[in-house]
Amino acid sequence: MGCPAAPCCGAFGARGVERQAGGAQRDDEVAPVSEPKTVIRHVTWHLRPDQEPDAEPSTFAFMCVVCGENSRASEGWEEPQAWVLGHCGRNPSHLTYREVLTRPWKTWMTP
Repeated sequence: MGCPAAPCCGAFGARGVERQAGGAQRDDEVAPVSEPKTVIRHVTWHLRPDQEPDAEPSTFAFMCVVCGENSRASEGWEEPQAWVLGHCGRNPSHLTYREVLTRPWKTWMTP
């Protein structure tokens, strides 16, 4: 059976045995295994916060660690903070929260 993950490997069965045109395997011919012989190019990848004018906005939210409930994501801090204070007022034993910050990032490559 060929490699189900890669169509390019479909010509080879288990153990790298080449198949004949009709799909039958020939046990006398084994496909060669070799390392890549050509490097197309080396590149360096970079990563930074996306500050382009069309970038998604950064958003802030809080999650209650006790029950898992979340505030709505907001571009400002006021709404998530108000949610925390209201949530702990309604649930006095819920005293631990996690900040959820969503910030867009951008990658690019250079040779």
